[in-house]
Amino acid sequence: MDVQIGEIVSTVTVVEPQLLRDPRFIRQVATLVKEELAREELEQRRRQADRQAAGAGEGR
Repeated sequence: MDVQIGEIVSTVTVVEPQLLRDPRFIRQVATLVKEELAREELEQRRRQADRQAAGAGEGR
């Protein structure tokens, strides 16, 4: 079963509040989020290709 979620929800607990103001930390978080979104997009495309291939085989 495929589930698509239109939002990302996260809870961040930080010992050092200043960390959230650090541009390097924010860049790291943004990079990780972008990488995860790219992985999800790739998986979604693979699933779509699998569905299309399965649908093409049904006419036999």
